[in-house]
Amino acid sequence: MIRKIGFFALVMMLAIPFSASAIQLTDYTFPDTFYQEAYATGRFNLNSGNQPQTSYNGGIQLDYNVDYNTLPQTFHFDVKGALDFEKDTQETPGKDDSREWYNVDAKTNFDQYYKDTNFLGYGSVNFGYRKQRGQDDADDPYIKFGIGAGYGRIIVATPLAKAMRVIEDLKKYSVISVEPSDACYLELARMIDKQSEFRSKYGTKDYEQYWYKELEDILNKEGLLKSGHLGVVGVIRMREVLVAEPFPTHYGFRHGWIAKAGIGYIASNWNGDDEDPSLDAQFQYALPITNNLQFVEDFRYSTILGGDVGHQFDNTMSLAYKISDRILWENEWALSVLLPKDDESEDIYSNTLNSVFRYYISNTIDLNLTLRLSHLDDGIDDNGNDDVEKAIVFGVTYRLK
Repeated sequence: MIRKIGFFALVMMLAIPFSASAIQLTDYTFPDTFYQEAYATGRFNLNSGNQPQTSYNGGIQLDYNVDYNTLPQTFHFDVKGALDFEKDTQETPGKDDSREWYNVDAKTNFDQYYKDTNFLGYGSVNFGYRKQRGQDDADDPYIKFGIGAGYGRIIVATPLAKAMRVIEDLKKYSVISVEPSDACYLELARMIDKQSEFRSKYGTKDYEQYWYKELEDILNKEGLLKSGHLGVVGVIRMREVLVAEPFPTHYGFRHGWIAKAGIGYIASNWNGDDEDPSLDAQFQYALPITNNLQFVEDFRYSTILGGDVGHQFDNTMSLAYKISDRILWENEWALSVLLPKDDESEDIYSNTLNSVFRYYISNTIDLNLTLRLSHLDDGIDDNGNDDVEKAIVFGVTYRLK
């Protein structure tokens, strides 16, 4: 069964058209980027008729992340919260058939690079809080600290993706007719990435005019503007791309690789106990296969030193394809393997495959349809999780920030 899910995932991740362009996203090598974003996704199903009482199920998910990258240091913060609820048809008169469960997962990581090299030291904190389905009370918080060292760097290339879209639109509407040089593309990208800097300096109402003027000067310096000005059409098209068009930074355009290893300490487990120190390792690789197709591989390993927990492997492989200016297709295959040190315990394998189609109504609202396959192999037969679970979920996501 695991092989079937894995094969299906690989087929979905490889069956994508390829394209070529003069400049590639991997040409963007500037490490200075900053963004923060927050999303809320909701879903709700209601059923009535031919049953003792109306039943429902639904949920809401909140995502917030901050990504700050410079040459000497990087900082990442990500928090996800989910609340699910349901009410069954009334099987027993007078019984409360409603229930809810939730979880909060927060991670922060700080990398400090040594001088101008790719060698780094890192510190991390993980926090989790949950109430599992079917339980009356929440578990104790999960808190883990980590330190270690590593090598490598992943560059966020979304600014160059925006610059390429700007040039594409300006050529389409005959504002410019000549292809810019690679140096011009990169200069535009670096100026586009200063949007938050202009917003902070001039305010949210006035910053765009100063921002567009700097971009216009770059195009004019290249000799691309016949009259020396963008004109009304040029400004409108530039604003349509940079402000109105959604760019999915939650998966991002990025490239590079990074490897880390260190030790961790679990100050509080789900049962409230602390644990022995852990040995942790991570490898992440990102590649924009084309200018619209992003691949990310994230592998993590952890084991408790001197304990009987065993070995934990987690691998997440994702592929996102920007089909059009409004449609995004995201695929993710998550594999988790727990190999206990106790020979009498069974190995546990967990597979989850999500394929999400997003249609952006605006740059803040998208409608999404998720196809999900999941399977848990715990070595125990006839315990309710032997078959692959299938789900189709329709949701609405609103970008809060």
